[in-house]
Amino acid sequence: MLKLPLPLLLFSLILIAACTQRPAVEAEDNLTEAAEDKTITEEARQLDTNLIINTIDNKRLEIENQLDQIDRVVIETGSLRAKIRQKWARIHYYFIDGKVVRIKTYPHEGISTRTEEFYFNEGDLILVTIEDEGLGKRGKEKGLIDKMFYFHEGLFLTEFTSVKERDYNIKEAESSELLQEAGEYLLILEEQK
Repeated sequence: MLKLPLPLLLFSLILIAACTQRPAVEAEDNLTEAAEDKTITEEARQLDTNLIINTIDNKRLEIENQLDQIDRVVIETGSLRAKIRQKWARIHYYFIDGKVVRIKTYPHEGISTRTEEFYFNEGDLILVTIEDEGLGKRGKEKGLIDKMFYFHEGLFLTEFTSVKERDYNIKEAESSELLQEAGEYLLILEEQK
């Protein structure tokens, strides 16, 4: 058996211990960096979402402020399919530079005052607002609108609601239905030309 002097033995043990603990320290540092990166990514995603929402809100106000000056087409629903005909009396389409920027659906008189408004940017749906008392003043502030569904690049982004109601996780289903409705209203316009 090989006998090492005590100082050399202690030095060797310290060196071995230091080498074996280095990867654990590096792994811990890597986990900390990964957690910080994830937090930064989530914060960036939230900032990006807030920026998109603010941009859409500004676009809605821009469209609302121009409604008296832009072209409009009104389609009565009497000849449309039953589901639309029963739900809505007429549909208004608003255009800027020949492109649809807003669609507003109006209920039958005396039955309801609920309206739906669909906002578009460059042909893409960006926002749907639902107002239970939508026949009144237009261009309402965000906090006065019952529900707002935000879309980005053809996908549901988020919902803002000012009404107090229980959430039964139907946002996704409702947003999908609204996307489908927007597409159908655009097809109706094309068929009426």
